[in-house]
Amino acid sequence: MKIKLAEEVKHLTTEQLEELYERYISGEKNQELMEEYGIDAPPNKLVSLFPPVIHESLVCAYCALPLFYKRKSKTGSSYSMEYFCLECEHKEGHHYSRPLVCTCTPCSEKRAEAARAKRAADLEKIYQEYDLEKKVMLKYSDLSFRHKCYLLSLFLMQSESELNRIKPLNNSGSAVDLSPTDNFDNEIILKLHRDSVIAVDACSPFSAFDPSDDFKSFYYRDVFWVVNVSLDGSRRLSLEELFKLVYVELRDGIQLEWEEDLKALVFKLAEEEVAKYLGICLEQLQLPDAPKKTSEVIKEVLNEFSVSEIYYFIKKATENAHLFYAKRKSREPKACGKYNT
Repeated sequence: MKIKLAEEVKHLTTEQLEELYERYISGEKNQELMEEYGIDAPPNKLVSLFPPVIHESLVCAYCALPLFYKRKSKTGSSYSMEYFCLECEHKEGHHYSRPLVCTCTPCSEKRAEAARAKRAADLEKIYQEYDLEKKVMLKYSDLSFRHKCYLLSLFLMQSESELNRIKPLNNSGSAVDLSPTDNFDNEIILKLHRDSVIAVDACSPFSAFDPSDDFKSFYYRDVFWVVNVSLDGSRRLSLEELFKLVYVELRDGIQLEWEEDLKALVFKLAEEEVAKYLGICLEQLQLPDAPKKTSEVIKEVLNEFSVSEIYYFIKKATENAHLFYAKRKSREPKACGKYNT
């Protein structure tokens, strides 16, 4: 295999080049050496003009030809070493303790194929973990009033009927909120999942699953959901079928056994509405977050006052707090700009 020489040293023989390198590596000045050997180039470029050295044992994994390595400079370190193929540009070696990442075409294709194989294996793990055939279906008769209200909200706000599934909380695309707060959104989804009313769709985005535990965990605000309800225990209802059953049942009026659930749900919605309004007022007036016990206070106040009345209390309280902070800040001593040494 013939090595192509740099134009600046083509006039030198192999023996002269080796002699020049020995003198260079021993510490002689670049400028003087280049003048002596008739090399027209900047002095700091000298080491790059020497032809590479063939390795005695390493061969290219693709071409079966010997690998080469560049000459070391007289000030170079041994922390990095690179071997390369003159034919296909394949590289091997290390940089400090890390192996070099070769970008030649065969290596790039090999990495791409490995990535495709791993992705396919990971997807298979996800499909196995969240296979609907392994899920025990919940009977429609076991759904509570709260389950049905939550489902109706999801059908109206989050449904993707053409694919028979419920969209992720983080990707609803709906102009209307599912519930007053994100916390309540989470509570709705988690309760339905915990009670086996809905199940994770294995065809959710790959990023919605956690690879750290073989995809047994998932990000519940990022996955798609499918209903996991059956009328007779043998066939899973479609999204549309379940929607019609729930809608017709709720449309026909409140049943006596739903009253306790209904009362609890109404109060829960009121708590979330008040909490959201409080957060908006605090943010608008740039006030600190409400203390943790605020939720308990809201529950107590709701026993005596309506949501609209509590809104008025919140508005006045936050405005007074804002005024208090503003007055206290105005009384704080201002820096005079004097500097003492």
